[in-house]
Amino acid sequence: MASVPRTPKSVGEIESFITMLTAACEDASVHARLERLLSMPDPKRQAVVRAWVNDLLIAQAPGRFRAGDRLPARRPRGGKNL
Repeated sequence: MASVPRTPKSVGEIESFITMLTAACEDASVHARLERLLSMPDPKRQAVVRAWVNDLLIAQAPGRFRAGDRLPARRPRGGKNL
């Protein structure tokens, strides 16, 4: 029987998130894009991320670039999983 992947307790346990932050620290353009994305209201930010993931799926990007295709549905306000 296949085991069910464990849900991370925090973003600090998500390797791709740490990689993204490292890239943002090392590359000014990545930093600027991430800062713009994070300054958006939640619904707009989620829509932009989903659109990027869809674009990656259409372009058949490698799996590690489209891990967001498993993003959960919109969280209720006040959710703490960011």
